[in-house]
This record gives sequence, structure tokens and C-alpha cells, in this order.
Amino acid sequence: MKHLVRKAVLGAAAASSVLALTTAPAHATGQALATTQAITLTNYNAFTVMDTVTGWTISCTSSKGTGTAQVGTTPPPNPVIKISTLQFNQGAWGDDCTSPSLPMQVTAVGLPWSFNTTGPTNFGQTRGTLTGVKLSLYSYVDGCYATVTGPGGAGGSINSYYTNGTNFLALSPTSDLTVATANTNCDPWLISVGDTFKLTGTYKVSPPVVITVP
Repeated sequence: MKHLVRKAVLGAAAASSVLALTTAPAHATGQALATTQAITLTNYNAFTVMDTVTGWTISCTSSKGTGTAQVGTTPPPNPVIKISTLQFNQGAWGDDCTSPSLPMQVTAVGLPWSFNTTGPTNFGQTRGTLTGVKLSLYSYVDGCYATVTGPGGAGGSINSYYTNGTNFLALSPTSDLTVATANTNCDPWLISVGDTFKLTGTYKVSPPVVITVP
């Protein structure tokens, strides 16, 4: 009889332990939950859009955006940064982005764009990709309208990196962007369907975000 009682007590204790382990909150097991933080992005240098076939380049001297960042964990969950709004030289027509031939209105499409880490953090810098990228280009001078996307019209991907300390999110020239559409008003010497494109620029993220990927 004593053996039966002992087994019953041990069994109840074991069940209680299992229940405690399965229902323990994240902080009790040492796991941290990421916090979503609102951020702003301000261009540090000019945002440029370039047709790599023709060499035609559009430069936007002013660019600002808003979004969110995942903070408080190492490593942070992807996407670490989401850009929900992004504007280029917004204002009167005289404030449009410029090219050697004519002013252009550049519009971010397919937002949010997402920064996902792809490698470890080295010397404060973390590599990643900016995904979901689409742009529309329009000139009120000649009526040219074109769209730049990833393969098949989907959002494109740009190799990027984030640097702690300076809080810079930088876009590298490597991407899978191409011209998806271009109307008949567009000069084929400048832009045509199928042309490859690259985007470059650096944005300062505020408030500062620290990204650490082991």
C-alpha cells in the first residue's frame, strides 16, 4: 500500500513539473520578446536610380520615410526593418528628382519594403536584403511613365547592409530590378522594357537601432 501511495505522489509531482515547463512564460525561460519600435529614415546622400543598360541616372537629393524596427533581441526576427512610407523630393514640380535630360517623379510602390538580415554582424555591420522593392517613374515634360520591379512584376530585392553606431541603412548597387513597363512616350535611348536597374543610397535610422546577428 505504501508503494502505491509513493508511486501516486511521484506521478502527480512529475505531471505538475511537466505542466509548469509547458506553461512557463517566456521571461521565466530566459527568452526575450522583440519590441516593435517606430522609426524614421532620412537620406544621408542622394538616392539614385540608374538604368544599367543605357546609363540614364535619376538623382533624388531629398528622401524621407517611416517604418518600424524589431529591437530588444539577439538576433532580431526578420524582417528587422519595415519601411511603410518613402518619399523622394516631394513638393512642387521644381523639386522633382533630376536626370541629365528631364525632371522625374519617383514613387515607391509595393510598400512596405522589408530589410531582412542574411549574415552575421561583423565590426558592427550586418548584411541583408531589402525586399518588396518597386518604383514608378514619371515625367510631366514628355509624359513618360515606367515601372521598375523584380522578376515577373513582383517586388525586387536589393543587397543592403545596416551599420550600428552610425545607424545607416545602405543600399548596394546589386539588385534584381528590371523595367517592367514603359509607355510609348519614353525615349528608348533612356529606358526600355527589360533594362536592368540599380538603386543606391544611404538612410539614417532614428532613433538608433542596434542589430546583432551572431
